[in-house]
Amino acid sequence: MKKTILLGLGLLMSLCLNAQKAGQNTFGFSVGGSYIDHNMDIALSEFYISSETAGGVAATAEFSKFLTDDFRLSFSALYGLQIPDNATIARIHALAIGPSFAFYAKLADGLYLAPEMGGFVTLGWYRTKYNSRYPDIPSTVSSVPVGFLLAANLLSFEYKPSEKLGICFSAGSLQVAWSRSEGSDKVNTNVEMSLNAASSVGLRFYF
Repeated sequence: MKKTILLGLGLLMSLCLNAQKAGQNTFGFSVGGSYIDHNMDIALSEFYISSETAGGVAATAEFSKFLTDDFRLSFSALYGLQIPDNATIARIHALAIGPSFAFYAKLADGLYLAPEMGGFVTLGWYRTKYNSRYPDIPSTVSSVPVGFLLAANLLSFEYKPSEKLGICFSAGSLQVAWSRSEGSDKVNTNVEMSLNAASSVGLRFYF
């Protein structure tokens, strides 16, 4: 019985060993979402839109390589969808592709704080819908200007139950986005800084 207990404790400790090593590769994916409740007053002729509620979902796939035991370089592709709570407002589809860097700080056996920062090229499209007031106006699809996004995920964690598997969790990110749009007589450059409250959970496989 004593040997069985010691064997079980040894197996448990082996599952909590530092799993990342320089030169290791990983493949991971995550899904996330957000719920945003905000008030808006948008004047449209004599109509006003107020108290809009929006949600969003996102899915990410990534390939990574550990340059050192604590430093990970990743290349990610993300798809996001923003869903407003109004049938006449467009759903926005977006793609973001680019590299990111993460640093691992051990908090406990198998548990790491892994803040991450990355730069991404973004592009997307949206479909504008019209309600029954305007049945003769068809819905239209428009492209979103190509832009650039910097994102910092400071509250990112990873738990490793084994050497080959990591369970990831991220709570929000700080984002700075640049985009350009061409008007009738000039090119407009937009810069936006925002705190994204979206959270995500995912898996990372080590090989």
